[in-house]
Amino acid sequence: MHAVALLGAGFFLRVVMVPFFHPLMVAVFGLGVAAAASAGRRSRAARAGLALVGLLVAIILHGAWDWAGLAGSDPLLIYRIYGAVMVPVFLATLVLALVLRKREGKMVAAALPALARDGLIAPEEVTPLANLGERRRWRRDARRRSGRAAARATGRYQAEASALGIRRARSQTTGDRDGLDEQTRVTAAARADMLEALATGNAS
Repeated sequence: MHAVALLGAGFFLRVVMVPFFHPLMVAVFGLGVAAAASAGRRSRAARAGLALVGLLVAIILHGAWDWAGLAGSDPLLIYRIYGAVMVPVFLATLVLALVLRKREGKMVAAALPALARDGLIAPEEVTPLANLGERRRWRRDARRRSGRAAARATGRYQAEASALGIRRARSQTTGDRDGLDEQTRVTAAARADMLEALATGNAS
């Protein structure tokens, strides 16, 4: 019976806990990188420091996990560490991701009309680009009418148009135009690829 309990605990550790743990560490580091990327006109050292903080937090959390598994005689310590530290960090990361997603969605929606006025996107694309549900419907329609390649090209264009909207919004608030021209070119190329894929799919 003891052996079965150990097997069950090991299974839970390897199959349930570990698959969430390592992506969580990547997400923590990614938050630091994202903070550095959105730091605007701060110095290069400050941006590097934000990314380094994310990396150090991930290292400390991973070290606590490794220590719990190797140190001490309490076989349940690693589970206690996971419940007391990792689960709250995971929930906080999830909440932060949802908040940032909503914030960026509002930023993109606010920037789209100006992009349409400047001819960078089509006016009829403003509404579907501003809504995630409409985006999914747009990709489904593209796949149904023109195939998977058209759906992938549509998804890429949606992502690049969103990135352009975010860069445009940030340039207006911070004056930082770094990468804006390049993102404009990438978005135009993605739209051309989408239109070509849609036309090719319709013709076949």
